[in-house]
Amino acid sequence: MIRNKAVLNSDTINRYGYRFTVGALEDALEQKALEGIPTCLGHDMHKPLGWTVPFGLYFEPGMCRLVGNQMIAEKDSEQKFINEAHQAALLKRYDEQCTPHIEEFKAIIEKHLTEQATYLYAGCVCYHDDKIIEKVFPELFEKEDKDGLIYLSDLLEQFTYKGHGIFKDKNSELAVIAHQYFRKSLSIHNNLNYFLIDELVKQTANDKIKVRLALDRNMIGYAKTYHDTIELEYWRGPKFNNDVSKIKLGVTVYGSNDFQKLYYGISQTEFWWKHESHKQTLEVEELKEHPSNGIDNDNYGCRYVHSIFDEATNSFEHFDGAIRMYDTDKMLGRIEKDIKSAGKDSNYTKLFRVDGELAIEDWKTLVCHYYQANPLIHEYFDEAKENEPHIIDEKKENVIEKLVPYSLNAGDGIRLLVSYHPIEKKENEKKAERFISGYDVFSIGEKSFNVIENDVIEVKKALTRLNADLIFPEQVPYACSEDLYWNIPTISHSLNANLENNISQTLQALQMVFEGISSKETDKVASFTLSWERNDGKQVTVSVMGHCNDILEWLKVNLIIPIEKTSFRDWLEKQSLFINKYPVSEDKPALFEMVCTDGVLYIRRRGIAPEIKYELKYNDNKQIMIGFWFPKDQFDLATAYSERKIDIAPGYILKKTKCTKCNGDYKTCEHSKYLDDDVAEKVVDFELVSIVWTDRKA
Repeated sequence: MIRNKAVLNSDTINRYGYRFTVGALEDALEQKALEGIPTCLGHDMHKPLGWTVPFGLYFEPGMCRLVGNQMIAEKDSEQKFINEAHQAALLKRYDEQCTPHIEEFKAIIEKHLTEQATYLYAGCVCYHDDKIIEKVFPELFEKEDKDGLIYLSDLLEQFTYKGHGIFKDKNSELAVIAHQYFRKSLSIHNNLNYFLIDELVKQTANDKIKVRLALDRNMIGYAKTYHDTIELEYWRGPKFNNDVSKIKLGVTVYGSNDFQKLYYGISQTEFWWKHESHKQTLEVEELKEHPSNGIDNDNYGCRYVHSIFDEATNSFEHFDGAIRMYDTDKMLGRIEKDIKSAGKDSNYTKLFRVDGELAIEDWKTLVCHYYQANPLIHEYFDEAKENEPHIIDEKKENVIEKLVPYSLNAGDGIRLLVSYHPIEKKENEKKAERFISGYDVFSIGEKSFNVIENDVIEVKKALTRLNADLIFPEQVPYACSEDLYWNIPTISHSLNANLENNISQTLQALQMVFEGISSKETDKVASFTLSWERNDGKQVTVSVMGHCNDILEWLKVNLIIPIEKTSFRDWLEKQSLFINKYPVSEDKPALFEMVCTDGVLYIRRRGIAPEIKYELKYNDNKQIMIGFWFPKDQFDLATAYSERKIDIAPGYILKKTKCTKCNGDYKTCEHSKYLDDDVAEKVVDFELVSIVWTDRKA
């Protein structure tokens, strides 16, 4: 599997002009943090290619982002696993959405039930059976045209448009639904093209035109279960010259590149303008690269448009959209000819029709919406393909940003990560109310050491003064680095009756420590993480990173974190307000520089190799001497070092330290260098285990 981290959504205003609240993002996280969701190519449920598990909300000034782990299949065996997981997830979703409503739904359509019918969720709970609509609402089709279309004006006399192609009966909770072929891959498991259907319904208010629509005769809905579905795929109308009379006549063919063939499933799109009796006629047909899986593996449903422009009224007197269905042999034959020469050797299903005086602007909008997810339409109409994925040039970083990318200054505000994970307990941690559950890694050369940064002892000392305790893991050494960065390891809290109070005590202890740091005017940047168990099987993790002064300001107003779900969601909304008062500095530090999948905002120090060469020596007093030199290709780094913009910082395992006040073992004595004024920690024995770059030297 290809594994990476991804931004799934944010609380900023999107191109549709609406935004997801922090509460809505948390709700998405809450629902899928443990099980995840299928990742489908182009929002097509027939094209699963991986799995996405949302795990956290990342707050920075100006923005909150929902982040997740993404896995993409590489091998056939992995794709098979993804396909099976996707199918199981789909069946589970239908079961969860439909089962609570099936009995009451059955009671309404009882006399029309058959054994071969199925239930699914398609904007609302739906009953799928052959010609079910004709059985329940036979009067709907008394005025159908020769193509089976119904005038929308007639439909809206009896039905109210709910949205997303769903029309509710005004006299019952039943609903009729737009034709299946309005969906990607022509499949009932995909969303309807509601952008187009919404616009067609909107056009019924235009007294200059009449609109007709095809309904799905095999599906009836239970309207009270309707929910809006959001498909975030932005398409906008083309910048098209309104002088239709000057358009070049004949056939134009636009072919897809390899990416478009894969992502959109379109091999090419053909446009044919012709002029007859002061009228312009346009036919457009897209040719599919892959079969329509909502039908079977041997049929290719190609979208087709026919328009007639009246030069006298400067409007379109006719416009319709349809699906031309080809089997494999006919599809191969169709590709060999252009639209003018191919004829009509296909199964034809008309989906909508507009007659009257349709304004050019409205026609453009409808064409664009009908050909949703076809960038060739935009290319033909000379529109920038702004929504198509493209490669972004790698950001050019200066030497400081490259080697110390986590740097923050006082006043930059904190960064906050809130995440959900499965509960994982170790046997020796079950009885502890509060314990360290993570560690740092220091390394030098090819050697790595699991360590706990020594200053976490100050948190334990503060908790002791609050009559509380913090349990440390055994046989993990204490270490420190001669820079002003500090990763406080994760402090976990077990589920019990005093959980909220225990978390509050930890926050109070942290406040005491950071007040001591700030009083010494230390330019320290730190990260700390709190974690606790919840009775729904989730481990909640809250991680904070920032300059010590900003962390202190945050702690002063966050000494209580509510653990009840609704209250916690409200608390998250308040966090957004608090963080947004700081100046916006988008993605600085870079989100994925900081965010770890275990929920920790981690300050990831860079070792000095391979940028420079170094060697270690000992002088006569057994002091370590570090010698190093810059290669010729590291001129910028050498300049930054000579200008004191960057320095090296050794890191040590502290084998023995003493308290300067009581001369006892500093780890176990009652005194604290941050909580008391006249105390220091004296290093007696140590081992060098890392040399890193820093812009903050202790």
